[in-house]
Amino acid sequence: MILAELLLKKGDEIMTEDELRPIREREKAATKRPWKLFSAGTTLEITCDEKAPIVGWSGFDDCFRSPNNHKANAKFMTHAREDIPTLLDEIDRLNKIIADQQVEIDGT
Repeated sequence: MILAELLLKKGDEIMTEDELRPIREREKAATKRPWKLFSAGTTLEITCDEKAPIVGWSGFDDCFRSPNNHKANAKFMTHAREDIPTLLDEIDRLNKIIADQQVEIDGT
């Protein structure tokens, strides 16, 4: 039994590289980071270092269903540009630890 299987509870699944690859591709294709949130009245824009809007519109999301969430949603998207690469790096780090431990267990 491999170490990763020992670490999982019944019903858990390991995210495969085939599942991670499209996330990595989307991250690499996106406008370079960091992104910043600019707010002026009801208009919210997500910008990059060049101050060029990446996303921007008035009202930002369905204000009828979530009138107080539009700024929080914009902030979430802005931070995702930094958060997703950080999470992918952490997945790589943890996978390396698992692989190293597996080598020790197998004695190879």
